Amino acid sequence: MGYSLEQNTFIIMSYYRNGVLNENVFTCIHRVLCESLKTPIRRIVARFNDTGSVSKGKPTRPRVSEDVEDLRTRMEESPKKSLSKLSLQSGVPYSTCQKIVQYIRFRWFRSCNQQIFLAASSIIVGFKII
Repeated sequence: MGYSLEQNTFIIMSYYRNGVLNENVFTCIHRVLCESLKTPIRRIVARFNDTGSVSKGKPTRPRVSEDVEDLRTRMEESPKKSLSKLSLQSGVPYSTCQKIVQYIRFRWFRSCNQQIFLAASSIIVGFKII
């Protein structure tokens, strides 16, 4: 269960005011029913001690647009590479790679036992696609 910024601030203030994990006061004021509040309170206090802030940090994953551009350039550099290798190299899950490839509308074709990808907007000359 996540707590609001006000609740996290109250937990930190009461912890440093009293020096103990004060579950009863928090439960009475915010009307939160929980079997044990010790673990979440300790986690919030540890986060405050580590970062100096009660709010959670930003996610470390890159934005989706950066993933799309990264996969697009990797696919243009080496078109014979499989999606599983692309996902391992870029650090993006395989299912996300599939969705991105579908999003940018690359189509995979088999020609002479090789995988060739063609952009949906490109003109195909000299290939017979079945």
